[in-house]
Amino acid sequence: MHMHNFRNTFLLLFLVSWAFTANAQNEKIIQFYETEVGRGYNNVSAEFAFLNNSILIFQMSSEDHGRELWRTDGTEEGTYLIKDILPGTDSFDSPLSSDPNYFYSMGDQVYFRASDGVHGLELWKTDGTENGTVMVKDIFSGGQSSIGTAPYFCRLNNELFFAAKSSYELGTELWKTDGTAEGTAMVKNINTNDKNSSWPHNLVSLNNQLFFIADPEYNKSEIWYSNGTTEGTQRLSNSALSETPRPYKMQVVNNHIIFSARLSTGVTTLWSTDGSTTNTFKISDVEPFDLDIVTTLDNYIYFKGGDDTHGYELWKTNGTTEGTTLVKDIDSGSESSSPYAFAIFNDKVFFRADTDEYGKELWESDGTTAGTKLCADIKTGWQSSNPNNLTVYNNRLFFTAYHPTLYSVERLFSIGKTPNETPVIHDPLDFSFGSEVYFARLYVVNNKLCFIAELEENTGFEFYRLNNTTTAIKNINEHKTIKPYPNPASEIINLTINESEFTVNIYNMSGQLMASINNTQAINISGLQPGIYNVRILGTTANYSTRFVKK
Repeated sequence: MHMHNFRNTFLLLFLVSWAFTANAQNEKIIQFYETEVGRGYNNVSAEFAFLNNSILIFQMSSEDHGRELWRTDGTEEGTYLIKDILPGTDSFDSPLSSDPNYFYSMGDQVYFRASDGVHGLELWKTDGTENGTVMVKDIFSGGQSSIGTAPYFCRLNNELFFAAKSSYELGTELWKTDGTAEGTAMVKNINTNDKNSSWPHNLVSLNNQLFFIADPEYNKSEIWYSNGTTEGTQRLSNSALSETPRPYKMQVVNNHIIFSARLSTGVTTLWSTDGSTTNTFKISDVEPFDLDIVTTLDNYIYFKGGDDTHGYELWKTNGTTEGTTLVKDIDSGSESSSPYAFAIFNDKVFFRADTDEYGKELWESDGTTAGTKLCADIKTGWQSSNPNNLTVYNNRLFFTAYHPTLYSVERLFSIGKTPNETPVIHDPLDFSFGSEVYFARLYVVNNKLCFIAELEENTGFEFYRLNNTTTAIKNINEHKTIKPYPNPASEIINLTINESEFTVNIYNMSGQLMASINNTQAINISGLQPGIYNVRILGTTANYSTRFVKK
């Protein structure tokens, strides 16, 4: 290559890399919704489900409604209470809670468990609207709960399968629903002993069959399969219960079900089945630590496993004996690197690993020993940055980790596809980080990277997202906040707005526009019902948001 061509190529690569990094640095953190949950992030559920890939359904606690069903699309206006399923207060004047949880997406519906205070914990569904949030069926009538433990939802064709209990005489067994009360029924009573449960769990689907773990007798779990009929719900094995492997976790990969199982020896090993009795076998003596925490790349699942020679390290399997291998002994010898928090990005597996030399840092693997290496030593030396919440968004891998120099202070990082790229730290746009920063789970909704975190001083956990600062000034400043006074109020709310022209929009907690006023800073709220209201102010140079309580 001629020298001038080399210089031009190098310059082009540098400019492309610089522009890409600059773009990433332009993405700043903004708050898009202020909650009432205080400092405890457990008041915003860590579990959620997507509705049509554009709305997030979750549980959140509020002062007026307790722990109820909420939604967000990554904007302030699109974040609101869907329905107060259990209204009212208790003897201490605290709001009652329906406690919705175990969310599961199925087309244009999200199914979940909740209690309205009359029917116990039952099966519910929502389409994201108040009227479309209904109980599917009172399975255990008389105020008892049909879903006292995890329902283990799984879709097969157009039906939802789950575990439930319908009476005192029957235990927790396999049920299914088509979303209607009439189409909700028990599939089979597997444990026929009076009042005993088969406890169906770890439901997965493969080749138009449902597979799950159940106990036909007390403490004798095994794999079952079902086509949705009573007759078509059978044991996978023909052997005696005492001779079948006792399964724990199952994952579908490459037209096989991979599962961990224990025989009478007490040793847990890795097994595989294609759904047939004759082709169910042990594929490796490796002990899979937790098959709930896995990721799939090129028809292999990557997981944390251990054997007699190594500690818990990175393994992969395609469901065959020859395709089950240790990827790399990252922390050599009997020590464990304990890979965790997997994500697929740039045709590689990214994860957190722990070594004596680097501590807990970000690693990457292309599935080979040579291609498994440290990606970023954010907190140099033996100290750990503890990467977590790995999430792919906008052709970058985002994750949370401790700051390189600050002790136990989390920050949001991202890396692109450029080899050996230094992770970018994402800063706040129009607020300052507090001395204590905590991130909960990241999620991508409506093409926005959102997260729940405590970032500002004494604000508790709020809703944030990334925003590109190269957008127009109104978008750059759209989440400035102002303080209304007095608050609470019964007649007039005063706002201090430094704008020549502006519009004040007032929304209730269901997202309904209640009032729209132009160029008025003293707002008459006497006609509103008592409760909490969100305020959105659209100005000529900036947008603002706030909230007030009507007494």
